[in-house]
Amino acid sequence: MESIDRFAARMQDLWREPLPDAERWERVRVLMPVLLEDPELRRAAAGWDDTNGDGYTTTTNLLLYEDPQFGFVINALVKAEGGEVRPHDHAHTWTAYGVIEGIEKVLRYDLVAGDRESDRAELRLARESVVAPGSVDVIGPYETHAEVAASGRTVAVIVRSQRVGIALHAIHDLKTGAVERRVGPAQVPVRL
Repeated sequence: MESIDRFAARMQDLWREPLPDAERWERVRVLMPVLLEDPELRRAAAGWDDTNGDGYTTTTNLLLYEDPQFGFVINALVKAEGGEVRPHDHAHTWTAYGVIEGIEKVLRYDLVAGDRESDRAELRLARESVVAPGSVDVIGPYETHAEVAASGRTVAVIVRSQRVGIALHAIHDLKTGAVERRVGPAQVPVRL
């Protein structure tokens, strides 16, 4: 798909520059419209099934692209109406999260008791962002967040610094404070 090829080429150029990670990911945010505004990608996404499952144990990500040199990936996550993902982090990876269909709320949490290594933690909602088509939210390493489909079916295009499904991510239960460590969502390759 032309938009993915064009985006990947720009990302490769960006990865060749010696930049601090935070600056690099702000530049990724600026590049995201190449994907989010592409009518061909939107048409393809219209046929994708829900990948969110139960928002916990059965969530998968569609793997649209994995860079052979720099390792960044382009994923997609499809949520049915009312779908949500429990509070979690992406371990050490960086993520740019953009929506091409529907409206989502991204909830960010501060850790108020415990630490990244604990099996219990208390979180406090720090902020809530509405992510509508064309919006992009950048999530840094170990930042705890959750996503909720706020209106109808949602499709997110997610660019990550590397493939998830390998490193342990912290998944939080807000009611009990329990923290479980699991590998991130399984990657399901999609041919475009």
